Amino acid sequence: MPGVAIVVGTGDILAYASLLERPGSPTVLIIDADAERRRFLQGLLLSWQYQVITAYDGYSGLRRIMNDRPEILVVDADLQGWSPSTVIDGALRLGSRAMVVTLGKKTLSKASRVSRHRLVGREVLDHLRLVITGALEEMGHR
Repeated sequence: MPGVAIVVGTGDILAYASLLERPGSPTVLIIDADAERRRFLQGLLLSWQYQVITAYDGYSGLRRIMNDRPEILVVDADLQGWSPSTVIDGALRLGSRAMVVTLGKKTLSKASRVSRHRLVGREVLDHLRLVITGALEEMGHR
């Protein structure tokens, strides 16, 4: 079952443990270069009973998407290296059906039209849980 993954550099062991503890829970992948924010988001999503995986850049994020097939992607809109647009388009090329939430105020105008249809929100943390829940319901998860 695909999931929602949060990418957290040093929290990979904790994220792996979360996969074992929550079978059947959606997987969220968080792709964010800021290690402190990744750890915070990982803890937050784990407390909401999601399986969480993390990545610190676009390349490692695409590797996680290819290997773990998350259902939700949480991507930093200010991602360094590969742009968020490149990561989202790459996820589609890999066959991912994950919905995407971007963190930050930047728009993803360079993303392909198909990729932009997968965007479910550009959100601040206050609304993250609501946006993820809505995306999963749209995908048929209750």
